[in-house]
Amino acid sequence: MTLWTGIPLLVAFSSFAMAALTLSRPLTADIIFPAISLFMLLQFPLAMVLLFGNFIMLLLTLYRWVKSLLILWKLWFLCDVYPNF
Repeated sequence: MTLWTGIPLLVAFSSFAMAALTLSRPLTADIIFPAISLFMLLQFPLAMVLLFGNFIMLLLTLYRWVKSLLILWKLWFLCDVYPNF
């Protein structure tokens, strides 16, 4: 379990634990299920942060890959033009 999936689960668990300890009425399905759906909605922005980070890493990888291919192409061209290089 990664940090981004573990933290919302920990927050949901601790919220239900605190509600069970502090509320005078018991936790029923009409309280728990909407709260769980709200916690699931809060996980979406965390997933977008991860997706954005992965997209940045993809762009950086593509940049480095193209840069290395250009260097190899220049070396090949120089060896073709100047055979004793």
